Amino acid sequence: LQPASKSGDVPLGPSHELVGLVRIELTTSSLSVTRSNRLSYSPYRGTNLHHLARELFGPQRAQIVCNTLPMLDQRFIYVAMTISAYGTFSYIRAILAKGSTVRPHRITWGLWTVEGILAFISEVQQHVGVAALTTLMLGLMPGLVLLVTFIAKNGSWEVTTFDYICGALSVLGLIYWLVSSQPLIGLLSFVVADQLAAIPTLRKAWLEPESEQYAPFLMGSIYTGITLLTLQKFTTAGASFPGAICVVDAIVAFLVISKLGNRVRQTKITA
Repeated sequence: LQPASKSGDVPLGPSHELVGLVRIELTTSSLSVTRSNRLSYSPYRGTNLHHLARELFGPQRAQIVCNTLPMLDQRFIYVAMTISAYGTFSYIRAILAKGSTVRPHRITWGLWTVEGILAFISEVQQHVGVAALTTLMLGLMPGLVLLVTFIAKNGSWEVTTFDYICGALSVLGLIYWLVSSQPLIGLLSFVVADQLAAIPTLRKAWLEPESEQYAPFLMGSIYTGITLLTLQKFTTAGASFPGAICVVDAIVAFLVISKLGNRVRQTKITA
């Protein structure tokens, strides 16, 4: 999901501040994502960067903080997309390699595919423009990985009852996102659905890190990190989805690289 457009911004008044927030609605015929710049300010919904700095550091240091934060030009999103694609194709190459032990979890990658495509379709219907390409990447890249799991020999991790439960809860979160008339809650349910889909892979990276490769997750974390740094306003709508992906991908990459699960289990055995 993308941050609201700057077009149509309302000047901030002395008694209140207005911020952009993605508004998710369901009509009887189609799902639409409406971008609004006229939602009342709430510290729990989102805030512009300068206001946040004033709240955290006080008025005297706020300007210094705002001037030193590394806000990136939005064109850096294309660099981020390239990084994400590199991580995905490295992952696919590892899956197809002879004797490979890398086996993606189909529930995770399947749900990530559905979520990304749904969000992309919603943005296209609202004529978001080129910014929708970043959302499309969140559907196409997992879709390629999912396809490869059916091509490669032993290309998928064994699915357990726990995994099915996580998948079912994730689907329920998506359904709530589709039917919710409350923009913020609907958005948060989408984020929760995405994280529930990631749990089977998180569990797998802990139990058997050899079955994963760090590249797509490390690159995904960098990709979403760059996305966050291109935001001109930090809002729940703009930051929650890429922020959640950034954290989860970083955790999976860490578990795979460090093999922390194996080390903990080995320590328990020797103890």
